[in-house]
Amino acid sequence: MKLDLMIFGMISTATGVIQGASLIYDTTLDKMVLNTTTFPAPHRRDGRSFRSRASDPEPTCSLRYGLARVNETIANIGHLSDVANVTCSVPAATCARVSHEGRSSIFFCNFESHDINTRCGNLIQPAKQVSDACTISNSYDYGYVARSMVDGSQTIPYLVVIGDDYAFAP
Repeated sequence: MKLDLMIFGMISTATGVIQGASLIYDTTLDKMVLNTTTFPAPHRRDGRSFRSRASDPEPTCSLRYGLARVNETIANIGHLSDVANVTCSVPAATCARVSHEGRSSIFFCNFESHDINTRCGNLIQPAKQVSDACTISNSYDYGYVARSMVDGSQTIPYLVVIGDDYAFAP
């Protein structure tokens, strides 16, 4: 029994665990990052780029990514608070599911040709904005908000999406 606990402790340390979240070591960044499931990033049906929306201050209330239950969204935002100082990383042209509870999720979407990284805590305010602006009768949240981050002289657009757990699954 003692050996089992020691092995579990070593595995937990190697992968990292923060209140239900698993962390993995990213050799490129040389640090622990949030372990996420990724899906191909969506393409706009109208052919326009999400880049032009990256500075829009208001969320877009859209059912395109499905519905998330309000109580599950609150739990998902709480999870992001738990891992606020951990790095959230999303590979090029993908959406990472950074938090999910029940059938509801928060996604961090990257439309660039290179990986992007930020503190998970930086995704909390955009998620709250979507939740506050896009609610159906206090039962469901839905929608996304476009944001951008600055890396040196480069501005990098991204989306924070609240929706169904498998909104981006093929």
